Amino acid sequence: MVSVFQRIQYALSGTTAGRRFQEQMDVATVAMLTHFKNLQDAAPNVTAEEKGALFEEAVTHMETKPFEEHKKLAQSALTSQIERAFDVLARGKANVKYKPSVFSINEDLPSAIPSKTKETIDDIVRRELGYSLQVRDSTIPGAGRGLFVEGRATAGTAIALYPGTVYLSEHYRKKYMHVVSNNPFARARFDGAIIDATNEAVPHTNPLALAQMVNHPPQDTLPNVIPMAFDFPPEDPFQSEPYHSLIPNHFVHPPSMLAMFGKRALVHSLVLVALTDIEDEEVFLNYR
Repeated sequence: MVSVFQRIQYALSGTTAGRRFQEQMDVATVAMLTHFKNLQDAAPNVTAEEKGALFEEAVTHMETKPFEEHKKLAQSALTSQIERAFDVLARGKANVKYKPSVFSINEDLPSAIPSKTKETIDDIVRRELGYSLQVRDSTIPGAGRGLFVEGRATAGTAIALYPGTVYLSEHYRKKYMHVVSNNPFARARFDGAIIDATNEAVPHTNPLALAQMVNHPPQDTLPNVIPMAFDFPPEDPFQSEPYHSLIPNHFVHPPSMLAMFGKRALVHSLVLVALTDIEDEEVFLNYR
């Protein structure tokens, strides 16, 4: 049953019945996969048969729960993952003196960036999280650059954040429609918020905020990530340094009370969640 408030939100965001169904499917998938990841993390070194049993357990655990509970569980699991990732980044940045040069997403990256330390922030992230992200030439001919996982990210991992300026419907309907229309770096959430990564640099100050570089899969290749709306909670550690400066999103203007009614968020974001184990390969997202 959809509440009156939810109907108002759907109307304001322009969400159709088809998009609502897709959102429910996506949220249920992320809730199940993040629970599956938690089960695997609690039982390392399982056999393939035991891993299959954990997957079935995760499916059974989630299949009878309603949409709002899926949403709450997914948000909670992603918050825990992103908090851990930010902790790794904060500690890593404190130990790595070298600060990488920053390039526009429309510029070529140099073939190599010299480091002033033996260990880079990517090395630290890969050691602590099991994977890091790299932008290089895509495996798709003519597609330009793509996003790659270096190392291994298990299914259910929030591997990348989508950086950029956040436009709510009250923003782009009044003034900024020209910014978000026909913009290849603008990504919409199901609630109508749009994140524009046009002016985001590569490499980013947050080395996990590179989701804008992901490509649509080529023919006969399945996507290996799914997008999921994520709201940074208005509480510590995210509203304090050094975590706050790692958040790669900001509103174009402070949102109105009406736009944020019923929501608890410092700012809206979007994450890419692994649909399957991704190991030393390119990341692909279904652009739909």
